[in-house]
Amino acid sequence: MKRNLNELSKHEYDVVIVGAGIYGVNAAWDAALRGLKVALIDKGDFGNATSSNSLKTIHDP
Repeated sequence: MKRNLNELSKHEYDVVIVGAGIYGVNAAWDAALRGLKVALIDKGDFGNATSSNSLKTIHDP
């Protein structure tokens, strides 16, 4: 997927997330579910090196 900066700059966003690992994608998804307009930007492919550190997990009690 190639980034189109001209197209990206034509819109206004409520949230811009830089980094599309599992946590960035989850934050973007959550914001979109709440009705916010989201831009998700990553230097590589989306999901690149997704959560390479398995110790960074979120637990729900």
